[in-house]
Amino acid sequence: MKFKKIMFSFIICVVLILNIKPAFASSILQKIEVLINGISIYVNNEQIVSDNFIYNRTSYVPLKAIAEMNGMKVNWNGEQKRVDLTSDETFYMKKTDGKYNIIGGYPRSFTDGTYLKWDYITVVFNANTKKIVDNNKVVLIDYKGNRVDVRCQPGVSAHDNFLIVTKNKLELNTYYSLYIPKDNIVMENGDLYGEEILIYFKTASNAIRGKISSSDELFGKSVIINDLNKEFSTNVVGKNEFYFSNIPSGKYEITIDGRPFGNIAVEDNKINVVKVIEK
Repeated sequence: MKFKKIMFSFIICVVLILNIKPAFASSILQKIEVLINGISIYVNNEQIVSDNFIYNRTSYVPLKAIAEMNGMKVNWNGEQKRVDLTSDETFYMKKTDGKYNIIGGYPRSFTDGTYLKWDYITVVFNANTKKIVDNNKVVLIDYKGNRVDVRCQPGVSAHDNFLIVTKNKLELNTYYSLYIPKDNIVMENGDLYGEEILIYFKTASNAIRGKISSSDELFGKSVIINDLNKEFSTNVVGKNEFYFSNIPSGKYEITIDGRPFGNIAVEDNKINVVKVIEK
């Protein structure tokens, strides 16, 4: 509650300051006495090294630093004199037991390049993992509180070195939370990871699974979809297939290896299965 009060006070302060126009500064500005760096700021037991001050028994703290540590993006609009705080869907609570760090973690959109489903999450440590002690203690739940059955296993590379595999595919455009208790992950050298892990994430709003009708082998070739305002690109994988996720809904022209392949439509909250033919 104290943290929320601090955040609210600082946001109000920022909004007031940003709305001061230079032409009227002389009639508004006044001298105040503050205590610089009067407090130590911690978020989830991690200290923020940044200036702060106390004025009239209220603490004013850096909005950007604290927002980003809580998984939010801070955007400044100079024309409108506006600060926007938005959720950063790529944010994950980074935990360390003092010896090993989590350097990434996210849901995967496809498994082997030949089919697409939301069926596992990766947790990437700065060291390789060996095994999970007890799968039953790993809890994955959706925003409604429903538990999703999972099993855990070491990954196949340093970039995917711990996998949480779900029994059923995860839903699109849905929030989930993952909990792993401490001392439940065995590192490659036999150490136990000594902190609990709590990761929040949201699956993609939509996905595209595309099949290319062509006699040519197009593996690795560029795939570009675009409308009048936006362009997105990926590469051909598997047997002349391509995948996208989180593409804004609408109609797009598609080119593959610089050749036109017609149009596709993208809808939210679904896996859009499309088949394209060279024009």
